[in-house]
Amino acid sequence: FKTEVMTFFSRNSKDGKRYKMLKEIDETIMSYIKGMAIDSFIVGLMTTVICIILKFDYAVIFGVLIMVLNLIPYIGAILSYTIISLYALTVSGPIVAVTTFLLLFGVQVIDANILQPNIVAKSVKLHPVAVIGGLIVFQMLFGIIGMIIAVPILAVIKIVIKYKFDLEFEENENLKTSNSK
Repeated sequence: FKTEVMTFFSRNSKDGKRYKMLKEIDETIMSYIKGMAIDSFIVGLMTTVICIILKFDYAVIFGVLIMVLNLIPYIGAILSYTIISLYALTVSGPIVAVTTFLLLFGVQVIDANILQPNIVAKSVKLHPVAVIGGLIVFQMLFGIIGMIIAVPILAVIKIVIKYKFDLEFEENENLKTSNSK
């Protein structure tokens, strides 16, 4: 189905540039999704390890919770860390709750500034600075939704520009060749 849709939008030519561009966009979006899944898994694993060290009964469940909520930039992680910290408060007291929150906040800082820009940037072939800059700009323009869609949109824009300039270059070369004859 996907191939048929791409063929339709590329004007029924599987050999054309438009088809290749759509195929590259599809591959990039899938790579982005895989990169986000890997990032969320790593954050969930780090959270599980922290919860095991702190001797929480539901360490794996908390890790899975953060793994899922980590897909929502910033708010998901903060929400899940707050839930785990409240659990720590009820089970172990305020000192462990604050320690838990600080440790998990540290995981979020590492994820937001090191893991996510590098993993996601490599998956969509964008520079980490472009990813961070795009997240900031899209967040300012569109809020939370902007942060979710920023990286895929930047990757698509990059691919479209790449093919657009490549297409114009070839058209100019064809004109030069036909004019010189």
